Formats: sequence, C-alpha cells, structure tokens
Amino acid sequence: GPLGLVHTADDTLYIAEGATNSIIAIPNSTTATSQSAGTVVYKDGALNQPAGMTLNPLNGDLIIANQKDNNLVEITTSGHLVGTKTVDPAIVIPATGVNSGLFGLAAVKDSSGHLNVYFTDDNTNTVGLLAP
Repeated sequence: GPLGLVHTADDTLYIAEGATNSIIAIPNSTTATSQSAGTVVYKDGALNQPAGMTLNPLNGDLIIANQKDNNLVEITTSGHLVGTKTVDPAIVIPATGVNSGLFGLAAVKDSSGHLNVYFTDDNTNTVGLLAP
C-alpha cells in the first residue's frame, strides 16, 4: 500500500505506506539501488491507513491524510508527532466504520505567509481548504 510520496531538497523520498501505517524515508533517493535503503520514520500512533502526503512549506514537516479516520497528521521528518486534525467526520461505510474520504494533499504558503492545506474529500466530492 504505498501511496503518498514527498521528495525533499536533501534528496530524501518519503513514502506513506497504508498497509503498515508507516512513513518510510529513503535518503539519497536518486542514487538508491534497492528498496532496503528505506527506514521507518514513524509507525502506527496517529496514522490510520495513510494515503496522501505533502510537505509543509513553512517548517518542512510532513502532512499526511489518513483514509480510515479522515485525519490530517503532521509529523517532523525525524518522526515526532506535531498534531492531528479531523477534516471530515463522515463515515463512508457505516457497517465497517471506514471513512476513507481523504486522498490528495497540497500545502502552500499564502501571500500573508500563512499555511493553506488543500485536500480532496471523496465523501463530498470537493477540494477542501484548511486556512488560518
């Protein structure tokens, strides 16, 4: 289940792995020769089938979209949890409790220097915006 990808200026590729609830880092990714070059940066905890992922342009943290609880999770690239935010409490499949509304993410710094996070929401067929 690898889904979300973020490549940073220091040539590290971060992968959101939904099947194992983890974020994997591959340093020197443009010259890595095998999958074994990756290390787990963060596992379980606030992750609940991570899918989309983007980079926070203000601080370099990773922002991850969970499919099973519709939370956005922010972690540092060294694996420390910064926080979580539920952006859609709707349940897609009530019998199983699976939410799976969030997939794509993009984070930008607006003209005032604030963080704006755009996210796709399959539950409402919209693109949402978290802004200050």
